[in-house]
Amino acid sequence: MLVYKKGEERTVERLLPNFCPPDGPLCMPARKSPVQYLWQPGTLLALSLALCGVASYAMPQILPMLFVPVVLALAGLLVSLEGFFREGLHKNANRTLSVCYTRFFTRHEVCVFTPDLSYTLLENPFSVSGGRCDVRVHLPCGLQYRVRGVLQYLAREIPFTL
Repeated sequence: MLVYKKGEERTVERLLPNFCPPDGPLCMPARKSPVQYLWQPGTLLALSLALCGVASYAMPQILPMLFVPVVLALAGLLVSLEGFFREGLHKNANRTLSVCYTRFFTRHEVCVFTPDLSYTLLENPFSVSGGRCDVRVHLPCGLQYRVRGVLQYLAREIPFTL
């Protein structure tokens, strides 16, 4: 595993001659479902705000303590919103795969060099009607990356174009 800062691609290219940053966008947010990304943190934020509303009437002395879950839920909502605009897959020109996904409070961008991959496409009726699916990329070392909201026709072509 190799981690580098933005702008230091030349160092990585010297170490790994096949490395190239993604030359295209990793995702198309216009075709994604915001509900898929925002329902969990949105529900948590709504429940926290409702709890603060009830506490302001019934027990105003504990209201400052209840702002902690509101702030954490708002942070989770912002991270999910970033995932909505950034998560995706892209096949690079040098036959590598770029994967961008969010997990907890971190965005990960991974470049996969091995062709020994397996994929799992996860679909439900709502995503099929929107032309989307979730893709799990399984690496030989046992790691899995889950990318949400990938266009279905692009996800079906990935194993055959690498």
